[in-house]
Amino acid sequence: MRVWTGLVLALAGTMLLAFPETRAFQVSGQFDWKCVRGSGEPCEQTDLVDPRFRQILILSTAYRDGSANTFWRDFGRFVARLGSRQMMNAWSAQKRDRILYVGVFTGGGPLDSGNASFGAHVREDITGTRVLAARSESVHQFVDQLQARAPWLDPLGVALLFQSGNAMANSTPPSFSSRSYGITRIGSDDLRNGYIGAHELGHGALNFLDEYVESGLENLNIRNFDVLTPLLIFTPPGSTPPPDGYDYRLSEILAGNGPVNLAPRPDVTTVRTPGAAPQRFEYEGGLFFGRGTFHDAGSNLMNSDFVQRGPGDGFAFDHSPAQQEYIDSVFGDAPSRANDRLRNVGPVDGWPGEFGASTTVMLYDADKNNPRHPTKEYVVQVGWWEHQQGADPRWRVDSYTVPATKQTVDLPLSAGPREKLLLAVACRAGMTELSDELNGRDVCDRENSNRAVSLRFYTPYESTTVPASQWFTTYWWRFRTFNGSQYSGWTGWSSFYRSF
Repeated sequence: MRVWTGLVLALAGTMLLAFPETRAFQVSGQFDWKCVRGSGEPCEQTDLVDPRFRQILILSTAYRDGSANTFWRDFGRFVARLGSRQMMNAWSAQKRDRILYVGVFTGGGPLDSGNASFGAHVREDITGTRVLAARSESVHQFVDQLQARAPWLDPLGVALLFQSGNAMANSTPPSFSSRSYGITRIGSDDLRNGYIGAHELGHGALNFLDEYVESGLENLNIRNFDVLTPLLIFTPPGSTPPPDGYDYRLSEILAGNGPVNLAPRPDVTTVRTPGAAPQRFEYEGGLFFGRGTFHDAGSNLMNSDFVQRGPGDGFAFDHSPAQQEYIDSVFGDAPSRANDRLRNVGPVDGWPGEFGASTTVMLYDADKNNPRHPTKEYVVQVGWWEHQQGADPRWRVDSYTVPATKQTVDLPLSAGPREKLLLAVACRAGMTELSDELNGRDVCDRENSNRAVSLRFYTPYESTTVPASQWFTTYWWRFRTFNGSQYSGWTGWSSFYRSF
């Protein structure tokens, strides 16, 4: 695009090689970029490569050519609101001295003009709500170009700041994006206070899901969607395990797939890791559902006062212990926990139907798609009583190291009411970026509501093949994770029976 090409050419010059004393570089009569700390003070050049800082990239969209001053005024308001006293202990205020806000003015046309940067427009979603929208793939391409010119650029999240908008802000969490950062879409009308920005960047930068319950869904259980599980298609083609032998669940893909503040079960920590305290989420509700999802006690920025299960289950400019632990690890103030939200998926315990010299085992790992401490590899152990000629059987255990691989799963949707509700939830939670790429269109746009849709998600499951060569033998297996810094504890042993 014209504006993007011009900007990248500008970035190729001295713009990224030094910070002038004004802390902003002027190209072709308008400010193209600048950097400020969360306190509002200008960045120093050394800040950009200082590992103590974390970055939020703010890109203009729907600001007309020549309106750079308006964008920089709104950019300053955005940063000031995020770090204001009103935000109390919210992450953007408590860590403000460790945050760098990098702004880039792109110019272009106004909202809905067809030539706004990143295709910015307002659309009606399938519920009829006016929502800020842009082409995610264009944002990713633009950030890729910036990073090629500025290797120090490593944003936690990217915020698209729309001029005006008068539509709902929204975000794509990193776990549901094709990049390590998420995308937040927010209008200049939303800068009256810091709540909307900090809440949406809680999704787009910190990978949090909403913990509140929507009106009308107070008694709806997310596990109702598990009846659609047999329709899931794993990639690559032909790798879909039989659902009667492997206990994978759509509810886990939605509510237990990367974000740390929500889970599909209250006992979040499922294995014992030496030196680590287990986590338990006391309150039920989240991702808009009243039942089947669970969050930690502690009123916080991602919750509301609508449905309260007990003390500390509401809204506050603060964070629950689970959220705070993750925030501290993101900013380097505490180590990342072990990836200890695990279970054996299959073959289901005691499965009798294995034939041949090997068996595929499947693992569930809620942190596989965590953007800050994703699992790097799995250690799988297989044990069995080995027959020995003329002697008693001996217990044997073999171990296998399996690298974690990024995989997707597709769900074709029909036009039924359950499927429409699932699509509405996925759209509202920002889970449809991969689905847009798969379908070649915005699956959340109301104009496309009568067209066939398939949803695509990264899967929290990992499969690997293990040897099982001895006939008429019960094999036992378990696994643990390694996230680059810590090994988790082991899952319990599960079994399958090898016939022939």
